[in-house]
Amino acid sequence: MDTYERLLEIETKETLDDDDLSHIISASTERDASVRYLAAELLCFFDSPEAKQTLFTLLDDPDELVRTNACDSLGSFPGKDTYALLLKRFEEDSDPLTRAYALIAINDLLVSGTEIEQTPLLHLLSARAETETDAMAHISICTTLYLLGCHEMLDDILAYLTEDPQTTLYCFAIRQLITILGPENREKIEAAVRAISDPPVSIAEAIRAFYEAYDR
Repeated sequence: MDTYERLLEIETKETLDDDDLSHIISASTERDASVRYLAAELLCFFDSPEAKQTLFTLLDDPDELVRTNACDSLGSFPGKDTYALLLKRFEEDSDPLTRAYALIAINDLLVSGTEIEQTPLLHLLSARAETETDAMAHISICTTLYLLGCHEMLDDILAYLTEDPQTTLYCFAIRQLITILGPENREKIEAAVRAISDPPVSIAEAIRAFYEAYDR
């Protein structure tokens, strides 16, 4: 069994142990980017300093998809040190998807109650919202700004659901709408989601996930 197959086996386990963590940490240094990508995904299931530190290292991986997964997993590790590195990745990464997922993880930290100096972040993202040309990164910026109190950004996110359906973009936008769903916006968001006509299967699945959150 090669390293990738071993990681796939670990992924199916109901209970993970220290041996699994050791194997994943070792896999995070493999030359094959697909192995490092899966390792970054699995590390979020371990509440340990070793898993967190390994993800910190993977933030600097040469492969952008590995960095993206590392960002996504770090949303499960609240802390000022996590926030500082995610913010650095957002500010400096050349890959827009990595920037987007750095902010998704920061959103997770905000929701979990991690103490963040919000005013500098608000100023940074307000400026970036004017210049970001990638749709997913822009949606993430708008989502974080909404969580920071800029509720006018909701319209910017909803605008993406009025364009020609693009499966990945629509699913991404709906995921971010679930993040900010609350009593003050639920009817407006639901109306926009309901207006999506004849969605393909993947978008329909995202819509089902939205309604599960909406009905809770």
